[in-house]
Amino acid sequence: MAAKDTPGIIPYTTIDNNSCLHVLALNRRSGLSVERGRDLIRQHLQNEMSSPRPEEVDCSDFVLSLESSFDYPTAMPVMMRPWANEDIARVCLGHTEVYFAFDVNAWGRHLQSSHLTWSSARLGRRESSKPLDERLLVIRERIPQISAPNGRTWLLGTLFLQLMLSEGIRPVSLAAYYDQTATIDS
Repeated sequence: MAAKDTPGIIPYTTIDNNSCLHVLALNRRSGLSVERGRDLIRQHLQNEMSSPRPEEVDCSDFVLSLESSFDYPTAMPVMMRPWANEDIARVCLGHTEVYFAFDVNAWGRHLQSSHLTWSSARLGRRESSKPLDERLLVIRERIPQISAPNGRTWLLGTLFLQLMLSEGIRPVSLAAYYDQTATIDS
């Protein structure tokens, strides 16, 4: 069932997501229970994620709510800037909940000279034991990382997500940046 066909769920496609970033909103006044609405959101977003290849981690459960993702209200995600004032007010008042999913594997396919790899589960577990504000991005006990042709590897934190959501940097542009950095360091 498509989001547009589900009462209370509103698809938002106001950003160029290159099949990486998926955003949906839940109208809390639609009569859906909180649990049912969140289940529908999660189910729809999981269906939007690409199927992982054998060497990739399944990112389908990497679904976040807007309110759990930003510590500062002034860090308004760029995906909300084109919205009408009334819609933003509904989010602030709690009448609308916004959820997003980021498909790290789909984003990694935009890399040209470097490529996306995943850390060991052991490294991911070690990272998960750190305090939340010091931790890198961990999905299913693995850390996404970029491997350059020269063998250099960057573990990805959450900064690249913040750059896309709050600063408006497009996923393809960020992938090109990592490729360029990998070429310079070669």
